[in-house]
Amino acid sequence: MNSYVSYPFLVILVASCFSLKSHSEGLETHTLTQTQIEQVLKLGQKNIDGQIEEIKKSFDLELLSTTRPNAKSYFDSLGPAKKSVEDISDIEGLYGKAVCPDPKSNDSKPLIYIAKDAPPSTLLHEYMHGLQIQNKKRWCVLSGRVLENDEKKERAILFHSFEFEVLKTLWDLRDRLALNIEDKLILVEGLNRENKLFASMGIQALSPEISALVEKEFEEARLQIEFYTWLSKTPVEASSVLQKMEVIALKSCAEKTDGISETDKINKCLAKRCEYSKLSCPKVSDTELKPYDDLITKIIFAWTKPFQKSGECDLSKLKDEFINGLESVTGCWKKWYQSSSKSSSKDLHLKSLTFNEIAKRFNVPPLGIDHKTVFFEAENPKSLINRTYCYFIYQKVIRFESLPIDQFPFSVMGASMASKTFEEYKLWLSSSKNGKLCTKIVKLFTGQEPSPPNLPHGIAFMLVINPIGALTGGIPSLKDNLALDINHERLHAIFADNTVVKGKIKEEWNNLSKEEQEQFKTTHTSYDFKNEETLLKEYFSYTRQNNPRQLF
Repeated sequence: MNSYVSYPFLVILVASCFSLKSHSEGLETHTLTQTQIEQVLKLGQKNIDGQIEEIKKSFDLELLSTTRPNAKSYFDSLGPAKKSVEDISDIEGLYGKAVCPDPKSNDSKPLIYIAKDAPPSTLLHEYMHGLQIQNKKRWCVLSGRVLENDEKKERAILFHSFEFEVLKTLWDLRDRLALNIEDKLILVEGLNRENKLFASMGIQALSPEISALVEKEFEEARLQIEFYTWLSKTPVEASSVLQKMEVIALKSCAEKTDGISETDKINKCLAKRCEYSKLSCPKVSDTELKPYDDLITKIIFAWTKPFQKSGECDLSKLKDEFINGLESVTGCWKKWYQSSSKSSSKDLHLKSLTFNEIAKRFNVPPLGIDHKTVFFEAENPKSLINRTYCYFIYQKVIRFESLPIDQFPFSVMGASMASKTFEEYKLWLSSSKNGKLCTKIVKLFTGQEPSPPNLPHGIAFMLVINPIGALTGGIPSLKDNLALDINHERLHAIFADNTVVKGKIKEEWNNLSKEEQEQFKTTHTSYDFKNEETLLKEYFSYTRQNNPRQLF
């Protein structure tokens, strides 16, 4: 029954059933005997073929084919598959299923279905479900027939009790089992899901300590999955995905920019974008864009001009890959990027600015923190990624899954970095699991590993503005948006530099109503607000950025 998905229908039934029960009755999760758990551990220390050989002594095993693409198979020795997952009831979205023996046959064994692309731990998972249905005869009594409402509720309770017990058993044995990253993700995702289900009904399935640890490991496993997906790509492939993000950013700019025609808006945004990175980008004409009805196609035409007008990678193919594989590596975008002049832009240099230049250009007021700050401008997406992406994750400002690396340079308008954190940040990059992964993925996208800069003596903060990210708001509001972000980032520096400010903001936040606090959090969902420092810092900056000289 292991899966990434939830079971809303069963959840409703369980909830309605438990609403009639006392919250103190607890949860029956001891269907498996200690001897059976010890057997699971012994099996888990064998390889897949060894597990199959042992389990076949008491269960029938059958492989199911799947249509899921690019999946690795661990269970080929069970094959060939005679059925597919589509042929089996109640298995949609799952990797396996334990089925009751035929009640009409004395020789029938319980049957375990395993999908061809199932992760390795699926066999142990479904084996335990098989033991459960042998131990708890009521499950099979309730299977294979139309159930009354009370019986549906009973079966739903058994389902979630079974699932929780299997996941908790695997969790307890995890250090002694050979689980890969996908196994771990399914385990912690499932255990976290079942625990929250029972918690919503007032039943404490896991202790608070284990619950917190499961949730933490779930986030770490999901992060690693995302990272490893990228790390299987080449630098050219990663960069080709960035090009699709450029199209989204230009589309957003054109939609929010004034112009006498759509072509005029596109040319204005294209010119400004290419000015920042010193790219040569030819204008497009009304005649060139006339054959195309939608803005996306026109933007793709403009950004990829000149492109291959015929053959397997024509404009229609680029659009098709954009629509159906936005954040995936696709053949024609990769081929176009390799042949494009845009692929030669690899400069990670940040343009240095004085505060006087900042003030004149963006009309921002001076603040007391300015003399402790150096200012830079990112001239291309890769320079921003290289300098700031891992720092954002290290500081718990964002999580990888909340703001993926390919979207990052088009989603933020700036960053502030504190020199007092640089030694610890450097250690995090080189020694922590997430730091090492982040270093690898940033090198994949930019060609260089991230590292904190060497700031001049007496300088406490580094502020980076990102006009390419601000461009998504349209050209009319570009200057104002950047000015607002410069204020925002300088307020971050003030918050980090002043313990009195921190204390006052914490008190102010605590005095807000629950509704006001929740409204702020839901307005800024990409931040990691589980971290109190991030929460208070962002609250301080967002509530003062329009008038940064009036703090209280």
